[in-house]
Amino acid sequence: MNRRTIIFFLLLAATSCEYPLTDDEITHVDPPASSHPLQIDLENTQDTLFIFNKQLLKYRLGAYGLKVHEGEMLLDKDRWVLGETGEVEVDPRDYNPGIYKLSLNLFTSTGTGSLADYTGHEYYAGTREWVALIDYRSAESIQMTADTDENGFLRISWQPTLNLNSQHLRFSRNFNSSYTHHRTYSSKLPGQFIDSCYTCGEVNYQLQNHVYTQDANSSTTSLKISNLPPVPVATYSNFDSVTFTWRKTGYPTRYRFIQTDGYPGQVYLENITDTCITVVQPGFDRPGHYTLSPTPFFANKCPSQPHLSSFVTFGIGQKVGRNSNLYAYNQIEKTFYTNNSDDMKAFDIYSLNEKASLRINNISYNAIYSCPPNSTQIGIATRNAIHLFENSTLTNPTVIPYGFNSPGIDYFSLTSANTAAITLNGNFSFLDLETGQTSASLAIEDYPYYSKWACFSAASDGGQCAIVTRNGIWLYNIINNEFETAYRDQRSYKSVLFDNMNPGRLFLTMEEHPFLELRNADNFSLITWMTLPGKCVLRNIDPETGYLLLTDYTRLYIMDLNTLQIIFSLPSTDSKPMLFNSRIFSYSGYVFDLTPYLP
Repeated sequence: MNRRTIIFFLLLAATSCEYPLTDDEITHVDPPASSHPLQIDLENTQDTLFIFNKQLLKYRLGAYGLKVHEGEMLLDKDRWVLGETGEVEVDPRDYNPGIYKLSLNLFTSTGTGSLADYTGHEYYAGTREWVALIDYRSAESIQMTADTDENGFLRISWQPTLNLNSQHLRFSRNFNSSYTHHRTYSSKLPGQFIDSCYTCGEVNYQLQNHVYTQDANSSTTSLKISNLPPVPVATYSNFDSVTFTWRKTGYPTRYRFIQTDGYPGQVYLENITDTCITVVQPGFDRPGHYTLSPTPFFANKCPSQPHLSSFVTFGIGQKVGRNSNLYAYNQIEKTFYTNNSDDMKAFDIYSLNEKASLRINNISYNAIYSCPPNSTQIGIATRNAIHLFENSTLTNPTVIPYGFNSPGIDYFSLTSANTAAITLNGNFSFLDLETGQTSASLAIEDYPYYSKWACFSAASDGGQCAIVTRNGIWLYNIINNEFETAYRDQRSYKSVLFDNMNPGRLFLTMEEHPFLELRNADNFSLITWMTLPGKCVLRNIDPETGYLLLTDYTRLYIMDLNTLQIIFSLPSTDSKPMLFNSRIFSYSGYVFDLTPYLP
């Protein structure tokens, strides 16, 4: 070929390359061959990225032999240019907490050998995307609320956290500072805890929100539920029973109600949903102690935990003494006397307010009190002396010593004749209170040593006295300071009492039969008799009302002496009750006003 021809072909070739390109004429490039797959990877990741701390994202880009022109990572407004391998550090604090799209883009040659491939205008592009959760915040405080579910159980609820970086919620239940229960909940869902084991008391719930961000704080919120246990309230319409009622706890509850004084305790309710019970009244002088224990409705499914109980004491009357209290009453000053330990006390009969107090040694050892029917005097017989006061101020006492220490005083009574009838060292004696000397004395034939029984009584004017035992009666007239036998028999007696309201009358009860006899004190003739509810002991006649108090040690009985009818009765095991001004007094230190219940 000649030179002219070669120049023509070159010009032709050059001229053919000037073909104008348009958008409609794009040369199709086949996808990468299977031998050259695109590789776009982030190491150790799943489809979702959790960026809660500074994180190095290690990437790997390639196409197995094809040239990598460039790679890029896109996150929000940030772009990183990437090589084939490397790492990019992402700090969550550079972004607002939220959900983002992270993209890796890869651009490689096509391997076609074309001019466009050579110049990079022909390339393969690959993209891979991840969901990125970014959050660096401290844990938000999640508030709990309390209500009841459809079955009435306590329900604690909360809403999910807004923290994307929340790890989990840790829920704790602490009951009465002694039992803790833990449970873990998802932080992404609404939560609730049904506390079917709560009935009453103080329970504390805590909800801890833990986050993955290392230098962020977790949060703790608390909710306290506090309800006092129900307390039984006692009401009674009679003296034989008492009804206890209590409020519901507000949640499904079973109750256990027991009387705890005595062994074993009397169980009245066990695992019952009732909120009311009527039980036998403990009676006067011996308060009953009761315990109400609410328990969960399904207690057998609850973990071992302490259950609160409420305690209540019910008794008739008001406490004025401690224990082992004896009494006297002065009708003129409307004052009664007793003691607390070695402190002698004077109280107003109506208000029960203390009027005076005086310490006297050894009066706690069964010292006996007495007031004469015709003066404001009060006397107290201790083991070694009689202390005589002119009135309730308890000042300047006259002390009449015995000259010896008596092992005990079984009877002491001041008479209207300014004498004192007293039993000392096995003798029944009368003391002249003016001189302090013994005016008459008698050795008691059947004195109640050890377990023997005897009862003593002296007439209010000091002119007679009587002693009864299970072996008989000794009735004496006191004439010229001498004991003269007025009557004697060998029947078995339980008690004797002169009628201080009607001189010359003598009451007697029998050991073997529930009889009450009223006799003439001068000749022992029978005036009348009646059958009693039980074998009773005569206690005293109320100087204000003239009512007679008796006891069979299970009940107290009050008798109208005009009709010889029992007009009132109530349970009592008291051994030494007394009746003054329509008020009964117990050996255990209680007083109860019977005015509303007596005619």
